[in-house]
Amino acid sequence: MTLAQANLTVAKLGGFWGRKGDGHPGAESLGRGLELLAAIVQYCEITGLTPKSTRHPPKRPRKPG
Repeated sequence: MTLAQANLTVAKLGGFWGRKGDGHPGAESLGRGLELLAAIVQYCEITGLTPKSTRHPPKRPRKPG
């Protein structure tokens, strides 16, 4: 994930829609998104939840032959 994608994702948490003509997210939507992200992280730490991995599953060994 690039820095621009991360900023856009956090801004979307804060209410930024990201439509074609919206331009770049502002400080207010980024701030709201960071507050919400911090609350989500705190919730996960308290409850012991971990995010599911978005990486590819390990490759299975090939059969010989």
